[in-house]
Amino acid sequence: MQAAAVLRAGLELSGERLALAAASHSGESFHLDLVRTMLAEHGLTPDHLQTPPDLPLDPEEAESYLASGRVRDRLAMNCSGKHTAMLAAAARNGWPLASYLDQDHPLQQLVAEGVRAASGEEVAHVGTDGCGAPLLSLSLTGLARAFRHFVLADPGTPERRVADAMRAHPEYVAGTRRPDTWLMQALPGTLSKMGAEAVQAVALPDGRALAFKIDDGATRTLGPILARLLRRMGVDSPCWRAWRTPRCWAAAYGSGRSGRRSDACAAGAAGPGAAPRAGRHHRPLDRCRNGHGLHKVAMTGHTRNIHHSRRPATMSDANPEPRGPESIEHAHDPEVLQLAAKVFDLARHGDTDTVAAYVDAGVPANLTNDKGDSLVMLAAYHGHAATVEALLQREADPDRPNDRGQTPLAGAVFKGEDEVVKALVAHGADPSAGSPSAIETARMFEKTELLKLFGAE
Repeated sequence: MQAAAVLRAGLELSGERLALAAASHSGESFHLDLVRTMLAEHGLTPDHLQTPPDLPLDPEEAESYLASGRVRDRLAMNCSGKHTAMLAAAARNGWPLASYLDQDHPLQQLVAEGVRAASGEEVAHVGTDGCGAPLLSLSLTGLARAFRHFVLADPGTPERRVADAMRAHPEYVAGTRRPDTWLMQALPGTLSKMGAEAVQAVALPDGRALAFKIDDGATRTLGPILARLLRRMGVDSPCWRAWRTPRCWAAAYGSGRSGRRSDACAAGAAGPGAAPRAGRHHRPLDRCRNGHGLHKVAMTGHTRNIHHSRRPATMSDANPEPRGPESIEHAHDPEVLQLAAKVFDLARHGDTDTVAAYVDAGVPANLTNDKGDSLVMLAAYHGHAATVEALLQREADPDRPNDRGQTPLAGAVFKGEDEVVKALVAHGADPSAGSPSAIETARMFEKTELLKLFGAE
């Protein structure tokens, strides 16, 4: 809703920039790089930001950040993207920059108007968010209604533009190791966003929406509750299997704000591009009981109380069965893990010649990381057609799905990488494979040319 306000203020943003304007990002390098770029594009510097100095939200990123000798910084704070967009909108209109977070600032007035319109209710209270921006109080029903409004908004409107950017670039909304990213990748057309103090809102492509809040603000039960609610709404996906245990969700957000990431999530889903975690191997999930917390849930206008399950987690919940000799999960040699991580990064960044050289030297063409993403998947998802072609020429499987059931072809359709799509189809990729399949993804986004290519008009 804040991102829609900057568009209404006349700021021209699209793609990754607009997604980042709606983000609570993880603080990964690509997030921080784009924030710096956006600031420079609008004649601003990090000194203009009024976000509190902070560490990256992602626990692994925070560890690396501190290990490199850096300290808490305004730019690393997870709301720096939306603050950059607010500052840019203020600069464009000649509004004061120093007071861009004041409740009576023209931009914040636009935000409040948009919140009222999208939620269909008046703002009950105005506080101050942890990032310093005005915090507008809504009921959970109003929040679910607002997400529904964004998904069903007419094409070209600020709300629809924000929703489309978030769904097209979910890794910029959250991060490569974040459940919002996983959900929007697994269910094309879905809009998902977590908020501070364990708030979660989701809108499905058909307009059905939900919002809920964990009373104590802890994130450990968000995943199991969200998975249960989506299943009750008739939505199913392989990625839900990884969300049934609180420890799996805690692995994405850490145990507390600065806690270390848990390695107990044996097969948690992650978006293509998530770096392998060298030296971390699956282990059995011990008895992991949920508490007795009572949570308020709103599902497209209907509010109810639910108790979450107290069933202990087991190995079958996380589904950590080994996938075969080409998975790095069986590599215990640190040097082997380091090499695998390097090759995954090369595929992700499209270094075709080097990837090809490693495969020619003996690296398996179907090597997968700990999330099931193959080299082809990583190259396809990041738009590197030449790298995809080189791997396929070396007998890589064009249809190998990751742990969420997504194939490289479906990932390329979702990301709009048409050249990658053509390369995969030329090598026999099956457009009906996976869940959702490439055909289903093309239909979701009304990509008629691709449907013709797949013979599925």
